[in-house]
Amino acid sequence: MTAHPSIKHSSWAMMVLLFIPTVWNCCCVLVVHGKRSPSQNCDSISIPIHHHRAHLHKTSSSSKPSSPYATRAAYNLLFNIRGGDIQQITSLSQVKEIIENASNTNQLVVLDFTSNNCPPCEMIAPIYSDLSELEEFESKVIFLKVNVSDHPDVASYYGVDGWPTFQLFRNELLVDSIVGGQAAKAGLYPLVARHAQ
Repeated sequence: MTAHPSIKHSSWAMMVLLFIPTVWNCCCVLVVHGKRSPSQNCDSISIPIHHHRAHLHKTSSSSKPSSPYATRAAYNLLFNIRGGDIQQITSLSQVKEIIENASNTNQLVVLDFTSNNCPPCEMIAPIYSDLSELEEFESKVIFLKVNVSDHPDVASYYGVDGWPTFQLFRNELLVDSIVGGQAAKAGLYPLVARHAQ
C-alpha cells in the first residue's frame, strides 16, 4: 500500500488505516498520530474518503418540513431508519409506530413477512435488499422485515398467512400487497415504484 502523495514518510508521523464497520457499510478513515512538523502543515493534507453509499441522507433546506420533526433525516435518526436499511421488526407496536410516523413524512412503508425454513423467502431476500438500496427510493420508502416465526402476532394482525408476503402502506392504509417469491421477484419493484411517487 502506498501513502497519499501529500504525506511524506517520516519519524514524526504514523499512519493507521482503520476500517470502521457501521450500519452504512465500511468507511475508510486515515488517522495521523504524532507531533506536527514545523515545516509541514497538517491542514494541507487532503485525502478523499469514499463511502460505499454517498447518498445516505439529503434534505431540502428550502422547503418547510411537513412533519413534526425538524427534517426527514432527524426523523430517520430518531427511529433508526436510513435509506438502504431494512429494519428488522421486533414487535407489533413498533410496526404500527413506524407506519403512523411515515405518514407524517409522506413515505411509503414496505413490510416483508418472512419465515424460517422458507426457500421462497430466502430466494427473495437478496432482491429485497437490493431494492432497498436503490437511490430512487431514498427517503421515499421505508423497508421493514418481520420474521413471522418469531412474531406471529404481527402476521395475525395484518391477516398474513403465506410467505413471503409484501404489504405496502401509505398514509397508514394498506395500498397494495404481493404474495409469493416468484410473484415478488417479477412484480415487487414496479409495485414499489408506482406507490413511491
